[in-house]
Amino acid sequence: MSSIHFKRLARQSIAVLGCLLVHVGFAADVPDVETRFDWWSKGIHGVLGDGSVNGFADIWWSNKWGIEGERQVLDLDHEVLDESTRFSIDLKRRFFSLSDNSFFGIGAGWEEIDLENGDSSSGLRLTVEGRVGLGGNSYFYGRRSWLPELGDVGGFSYLQGRSLEIGVSFDPAPLFSLRFGFRSYQLSFDDVGGNSDSAQSEGFIFGAGFHW
Repeated sequence: MSSIHFKRLARQSIAVLGCLLVHVGFAADVPDVETRFDWWSKGIHGVLGDGSVNGFADIWWSNKWGIEGERQVLDLDHEVLDESTRFSIDLKRRFFSLSDNSFFGIGAGWEEIDLENGDSSSGLRLTVEGRVGLGGNSYFYGRRSWLPELGDVGGFSYLQGRSLEIGVSFDPAPLFSLRFGFRSYQLSFDDVGGNSDSAQSEGFIFGAGFHW
């Protein structure tokens, strides 16, 4: 099977499973939904006005199964890769779910990275995440994702990615949440000369959203 056919099959499979999950979830229970936008500062010392706006949506049913979509703009510290946009979708399963805000979960999905020059790369994505409730609707959270193999793009080969996000979320008003944390995203690859290299985007995040 060619890589193009495999990518198409993977996307279609995730879409079908997601639609099935939505159908079963709505038939069985009212889902928990969260939508959020955040500001990702450029670098550790980034300030407001120097970063990117990113979007996120998350749906859970019965504190067990979930689907998540995300869009982020990466400011990779590399002269060729530079600014890139990533899209991802994950199917997730909670374990040890003590409450809405205290659980451990794993997920699998698909991620695509679009470069400024029009090239794109995509591949399988694996995720683990957890929350620790602080009382009410406040919690600490952490999420780690891996991209074990992305397609070659723009002369770069053997691409692999990983991301980390940690922070705290709290509700200053009913159904409204604020989030503060730190996010890091790294790509490793072989450049056009066959040398190992990497590019990273990291900084603080400030987010706001709604959940119901």
